[in-house]
Amino acid sequence: DEYFFNATYVLLVDNKIEKKISNFYKKMTIVLKDKSTSSKKVPLLPQSNIMTEKLYNAARDFNLFIMVSDLRHKLNKFSTWSIWNKIDKNDQLPMFSLDTSEYMTNIGDYLFTLVQNMQPFVDNNDNETSKNNHDVSYWLQLVTNGLSKLLVHEISKIKTFSPLGSQQLSCDLKYLLDIYSALSISTKHDIMITCIIEISQVNDKKYTNNELLQYFSDIFQSVQNIPNGIKILKNIIKSRNINMPLPIAQAKIVQK
Repeated sequence: DEYFFNATYVLLVDNKIEKKISNFYKKMTIVLKDKSTSSKKVPLLPQSNIMTEKLYNAARDFNLFIMVSDLRHKLNKFSTWSIWNKIDKNDQLPMFSLDTSEYMTNIGDYLFTLVQNMQPFVDNNDNETSKNNHDVSYWLQLVTNGLSKLLVHEISKIKTFSPLGSQQLSCDLKYLLDIYSALSISTKHDIMITCIIEISQVNDKKYTNNELLQYFSDIFQSVQNIPNGIKILKNIIKSRNINMPLPIAQAKIVQK
């Protein structure tokens, strides 16, 4: 994995091959004139340019696959882990007494290590690299977006949570958002993750029916424009055996 990562990252960033080849094909033109004496430039090798772009895109996708593959391995069968159904004699265990799970600290370590591995290939003084968005932040954004999307998908498949299991999930997701903050990264799934944290912590026994109705209405409103956002949150609420107010439970899911 490390060999392929280094090889493809050099292809994409260090040598800026795409930019060089693109400039080459732009220069490979011929000027045609018609009877009206007007002229236009016509590319000599249009098909070669298209194939080169396809090759570059394939290399980029492969590079991203290598970066994310280890994260997928760390989250293998995530939804079936016993930790989500763990029972503790003290169901009122406070959040501050929980430690972040090992899988999540490993993910944090991986992301920081990924930055360190990419840094040697990037010249911080090279404005061209920054303009082309092929710097560390660009790749880190792609990786974290993929990670967050995978996490949300896996969480939505968890069938049941114990009180301790839902608190542990909340603790782990808070740690992940702290990692993103430390890396100066935000993903398009952050709102969804924040809502999952809220639902993981809510204690329906402490709220009146009207208070729960308002609480869930506000949360659902914040994910209104996220595809399947409300559906996913409803599944998590159900997996926690929370008594949803009837107007929320029976409401039809209509999202853009």
